[in-house]
Amino acid sequence: MPVAGWPAVTMTVLPLMFGLCQGRWEMRAGLYTRAQMLSPTKIWHQIVVYPLLTYLVGSALLRGVTSGDEIPLRWLARAAMMGGLLFWAVADAYDRRHPRPGHPPYDWRRLRSLASMDAMVRASARQPCSRASRESSTKDANIRS
Repeated sequence: MPVAGWPAVTMTVLPLMFGLCQGRWEMRAGLYTRAQMLSPTKIWHQIVVYPLLTYLVGSALLRGVTSGDEIPLRWLARAAMMGGLLFWAVADAYDRRHPRPGHPPYDWRRLRSLASMDAMVRASARQPCSRASRESSTKDANIRS
């Protein structure tokens, strides 16, 4: 039986508010650009995944820990649930200290990620220069010295 009423609303609204505040903080701290914050994957995580997973995992944890059934090895089930929660908290703390933005900037006008454009710019920077541009840069270096 799922959790309902005010606990369900709390387990949905608080993570939604957290996701929005966290997104704002990440942008102000320079972890993400505006284009990255508005990417579909970032919006999905901040507005859908946080509230949904918190409700599903939180309600299962709440029901499991507060169940009144006297089953054998009840303490083992509770320990496993609390261990999972502790593991998640440690992984979250580690990820906050080692950020790696994985949401590529998104161009909503073209409905595609800007990462492909970044790859094209990087690829063009690695192409060898033409003979004329190499000679002009050599001449510039000779003039400066």
